[in-house]
Amino acid sequence: MLVCLALGLPVLAQESAEPAGGNVWVVGTGTCPEMVSPGTTTFENGVEQVRDVILTCTNATNDPRLNGTYTVHHNYDCYELTTPMPRHGGCVMWGTNVWPGPDGWTATYTGVEDASGDQTAQFISVGFGANAGWVFYEVDTWSDESGAIDLQGLLYQGAPPPAVPLPSPASE
Repeated sequence: MLVCLALGLPVLAQESAEPAGGNVWVVGTGTCPEMVSPGTTTFENGVEQVRDVILTCTNATNDPRLNGTYTVHHNYDCYELTTPMPRHGGCVMWGTNVWPGPDGWTATYTGVEDASGDQTAQFISVGFGANAGWVFYEVDTWSDESGAIDLQGLLYQGAPPPAVPLPSPASE
């Protein structure tokens, strides 16, 4: 609660129902219908390594700052699983997103794909232009079968979370 003095009289500011800065929980959907480039595929020690797939994706959310079309640079390594479905792969994914224009976002992400093709990824998007000072921390899930992406996360003013270093085995 903020106390102000106006002409020597105390005035109490009203507490806002919205958090300071307009931070918001975002929900929405996305699609990635266009593959601009299939990237390159190699096999190393039984691991399928795919690099620099370029996709065009579109989001529709409850916050207009996160709606629109963007470009994804996608990479993944797929490993043959022994369980639950032998001879099917599980993949580790990572990449970047760029929302074009003077008021957009840049993002990094990591995620996994299970043997059925369902994917889960975590994104950290940092705003620029009119979105400067904003961060969107997002978790996406999508099914290879439907192609629909369900997304949710926190849009907040501040710094992105720091990268967490791996612990040293010697410290255990």
